[in-house]
Amino acid sequence: MLKKELCCGKCKAKGVRLYRWYSFMFTESDVRCNGCIEPDEFSGMVPCCKDEDGTVWGYMSTPKELVDEFYKLPENNKNEPTWLKYGFDYTIQK
Repeated sequence: MLKKELCCGKCKAKGVRLYRWYSFMFTESDVRCNGCIEPDEFSGMVPCCKDEDGTVWGYMSTPKELVDEFYKLPENNKNEPTWLKYGFDYTIQK
C-alpha cells in the first residue's frame, strides 16, 4: 500500500491518472489530473508514478510495473487530453 495516496492538487481527485511537471522539483500541490491541466500546459506534464515507499519516480526511470499501474487507472475527464503508451514511449492524444 502507498504511504499516502496522491491526489490532484487542484480538485483533490484520487484513483485517477495523475501528472506532474517534467524537469521541476516535485511538489504534491503541483500534481494534476487531466481535467485540471490547462491545454497549453499538458505537453509539459508527465505521468506521476509513486511507489509503495512514497518515491515519485523520474520520467525516464519509472519501473515498468509502475507505468503499467498508471495505465490501468482511468482519466478523471474523458473529454480532455490523455497519454497513450506505445511500447515505452508516451504520446499525448488530444
